[in-house]
Amino acid sequence: MGTVAMTGCVAVPVATEESVPEMEIVTLFVGPERVDCVGVAPQQCLQVRSTPDEDYQLFYSDIKGFEYVPGYDYELLVQKIPVENPPADASSIEWRLIDVVSQAPAVAE
Repeated sequence: MGTVAMTGCVAVPVATEESVPEMEIVTLFVGPERVDCVGVAPQQCLQVRSTPDEDYQLFYSDIKGFEYVPGYDYELLVQKIPVENPPADASSIEWRLIDVVSQAPAVAE
């Protein structure tokens, strides 16, 4: 009887530095009111900033796991995760809540 040798190849994806999206952890300060804005369609946007001293910027995305309540100022720790091949009308970044560092009633300015 003869011996049968079987060989094969298995394609294993190799992660390269270019193919792995880099996650970033950032602090966001969220204002006490949503405001009207227009992205793909009219919507209500959060107002966010990176430091307490900056002006608010409109935030068109959602933060997964964050339950916004109007009338409060928030300091959030969030993951900023690049989305590979997002749809044309979607964000290229996914935002996920890590922690609500603070939630305080807004003070009128």
